[in-house]
Amino acid sequence: MASSGGRRKELRLVAFHSPPIQFSSGVHRTLSFAKFLPRFGWASRVLTVRPEAYPHVDDANLELLPPGLEVIRSFALDAQRHLSIGGKHPGFLSIPDRWQSWIPSGIATGLRAVRRRRPTAIFSTYPVASALVIARAVHRRTGVPWIVDLRDPIVFGDYPAPAGRRRRIYESLERSVFDEAAAVIVATEGAKRLYRKRYPEAPPLHVIENGVDHELFAEVRRETEPPRPGDEIRILHSGHVYANGRDPGPLFAALSILKDEGICAPSTLRIAFRATGCDDFVLAQARRHGVDDLIDVLPPVAYRDALLEMCSASGLLVLQGKAFDSQIPAKVYEYLASGRPILALTGTNGETGRMLRAFGVDALCPLEDRAAIVDALRGFVARLRSGDTQPAAQDLYPLSRCERTERLARVLDETLGALGPRSAERGIRAQRA
Repeated sequence: MASSGGRRKELRLVAFHSPPIQFSSGVHRTLSFAKFLPRFGWASRVLTVRPEAYPHVDDANLELLPPGLEVIRSFALDAQRHLSIGGKHPGFLSIPDRWQSWIPSGIATGLRAVRRRRPTAIFSTYPVASALVIARAVHRRTGVPWIVDLRDPIVFGDYPAPAGRRRRIYESLERSVFDEAAAVIVATEGAKRLYRKRYPEAPPLHVIENGVDHELFAEVRRETEPPRPGDEIRILHSGHVYANGRDPGPLFAALSILKDEGICAPSTLRIAFRATGCDDFVLAQARRHGVDDLIDVLPPVAYRDALLEMCSASGLLVLQGKAFDSQIPAKVYEYLASGRPILALTGTNGETGRMLRAFGVDALCPLEDRAAIVDALRGFVARLRSGDTQPAAQDLYPLSRCERTERLARVLDETLGALGPRSAERGIRAQRA
């Protein structure tokens, strides 16, 4: 992995999610870009928010920042936590998102940073929408080329709600991305197909999948021992749960049937939900189906601890309904790297199901099909008890964020090379204006 030669190039990363945030797997995509880009001839600096804007923080996550990485933090409030009275706040304070207060401070901070040290390109990642607004404004004022990384589509299905003001604003923001960005990066082939159909005249559109830090994961796997047959079965779901698209209700209904059959009991099987973002909803669903004695709802932990937990679980659980067929959760790559058996409640026609099948995961069925879940869960539990599990992915580099970053560096070089010197001249004129 040799770095590219020539003058050192620099990327200004505009990203809401950054350590010490505790609650988002998306942070690790941008963080790994910043960590590995110097190997391929690119320096990077990060513009983000102050820690008080995050719902949850853990200072242990600061250890994930690469040594020497400059992180500029600007003022931002969370409207839901800081500007609510009696748990409510005016809707306009959450347009385009709860951190819209970051926009004026982020633009001012970004402009000062660009004028002090002009980067080769601006790179913004979504979600959160405010990061796109900030990067777009700095691009417009300075002429620095803008690269956009869409970890999720901005508008898809019923998100945002079709008839609302937020939907119109997100549609406008999305159009501006495809009108003004020098290149757009997405995380799945499904997202690329969606956008190619929606914007046939779009700028270059590249797929760079999520992945794992293979160096960190190799360390974590060496520190853990998988459970042995006969141990209590502990199945883990790590990350967000949603009422639409990741509803655990069908799973709990299936679990109730197996409980009545005597296959599942609190003394022999637990399903842990770590960092759901909606603990009350998960517990209410479990109580509704009479399986709350089999369910543990757990708070967020530092990232390294979350990886250790994955590697030591009996099995790992994916919830991914039809609403997210064009997406692959970042944690799925971590699941694969952990080497633990996976039960995937997702359709085989979606991006997640197709990728898991390619890695030999055969315990799959649609999240919406309770009868199929009963059969899949029964078989999965039996296999865990016997120790007969599907083969694990052994080679981490095909899942590596370092490999993904090498591709990103090529995209950056090709994109900026295609823009040519006239783009730089326009940017200098914009900066002087």
